[in-house]
Amino acid sequence: MATDFSDLNLQYLVATRDFVREDPELGAVLLGLPEELAQLLAGITPKELARITHIKPPLFVPRKNLGWWLRLLRALREGQEGELEAVLDQASLEMASGETGHERG
Repeated sequence: MATDFSDLNLQYLVATRDFVREDPELGAVLLGLPEELAQLLAGITPKELARITHIKPPLFVPRKNLGWWLRLLRALREGQEGELEAVLDQASLEMASGETGHERG
């Protein structure tokens, strides 16, 4: 693979690890992680994280459905502030209700 996502993978894991350490319950819910996975992530060491830099393909995929991403990207491209706010509000409401946003459509 020509594209190297290793730095992005590492940054994401460090940020999510720190978030889960700060507030394990909220972190698990907002990140859509099972409690056991959140606990494992919270306990990962810097040495273990450093090994992530050897993984070049992306480890993470967007969580929302295709329709949500289309709305978001079109609103950004077209400068539609009201639509952008509505899309982000939708994401916040879904997070608060515990929806994962993994559905396709």
